[in-house]
Amino acid sequence: VTVTLVKCIDAESITIDGGDVVVDQGTCMDIYVTLSPENCAEEDYTCSSSDESVVKMDDKTALFVGGGEATITVTSESGLTDSINVTVNHLPEIFVDTTYTLKFTASNYGGSQKYSFVPAESGVYRFESFNIDGNWDPCVVLNDQYEQLRYCEDNGEDLNFLMDHELIAGKTYYVEVGAYFGHPLEGDSVDFKVTKVDSSELPVVTMGAEVDVTINNGGNNKFFCFKP
Repeated sequence: VTVTLVKCIDAESITIDGGDVVVDQGTCMDIYVTLSPENCAEEDYTCSSSDESVVKMDDKTALFVGGGEATITVTSESGLTDSINVTVNHLPEIFVDTTYTLKFTASNYGGSQKYSFVPAESGVYRFESFNIDGNWDPCVVLNDQYEQLRYCEDNGEDLNFLMDHELIAGKTYYVEVGAYFGHPLEGDSVDFKVTKVDSSELPVVTMGAEVDVTINNGGNNKFFCFKP
């Protein structure tokens, strides 16, 4: 092994990797940079956004929270800067107890549509599909800004999805409804909606009691009330 020691020089420029981006609301991206010249010393850097209603920075991670345009700027310890322009595509918002119809195309085997959802109250919410028009299997993905929370395909023989999850009031969630199975024809569609589950309708479990639960082939959650 041959080791060569080279004295590092000061960085002369900083560049955000990847350049300008166009992204969907509800996604996130880590910000990486390149310092030049090649043999310069490493420097830490900070990130900032020109509009936090569009892009919110979490240290070096950009959270795309709203539709519009913003500029992300990085600044090194020695004061070097670089910026990129970000265009965030706005997602339509869905509301409780409202029916939405999602139409699919044959060209991409159905595809999917993303929505945002902000619950007014904390509690268990149900995402379900119905009125399938076409021969395919719909599915739903629920996530927040950082990770996928739940995924559900069909709920039994009717090919509808049914997914429950506990959500926090005022927090933004992202719902992707799609179809990835079968061979949809032009104009195929599915209706879906979000409802809040009344806690009084949930079964009550008591200390030490056994509960038999049947989990459907969509892997759905089952919720119970428990008062210690």
